[in-house]
Amino acid sequence: MVAGTAATVVAVLINGHEIIKTLIQKPVETQEGEEPPVKYYTLQVRTVDAEGSICTEIDLLLPKPVYLQAWIEASGEGANPADGGPISIEMQSGYDYIQMTEGSPFSNGRTVVLEALPSAPQGDADASATILVSAPLEGQPFSAPVTIKLVRGGFQLKFSGGEAYE
Repeated sequence: MVAGTAATVVAVLINGHEIIKTLIQKPVETQEGEEPPVKYYTLQVRTVDAEGSICTEIDLLLPKPVYLQAWIEASGEGANPADGGPISIEMQSGYDYIQMTEGSPFSNGRTVVLEALPSAPQGDADASATILVSAPLEGQPFSAPVTIKLVRGGFQLKFSGGEAYE
């Protein structure tokens, strides 16, 4: 038996952007010439609108829901997405503006629906909500905040191709 080092690589991605990447190493016994196992876990988080496009804003004047989806991907010898659960999703700020409800579950993941409250204050121009997504990957807690900006879009009137009359 030879002492080796097993490695676990953990990454957290929000809307395709890597937020955290960590390497966890553990001593393991291996046979002569055997490579220590390497596991890869990724906590994927994405925020989308009803059409599935990346969306990080809720318009308080024309409110449409934003769906926050979180799931775990795993690869490598002995890696299993179930090793990284359960996924926790908690709202940390923005309670005056949006509500969070549980959405449809899917394999190794969760969905929450974020919607503007009818009573949301209309005066704060730089409001946002922060949602913390976390999961214990390989026994280590990993979390990342997701920010949803609250905007007041409304309508913009444009004129084009007109003639002037006297």
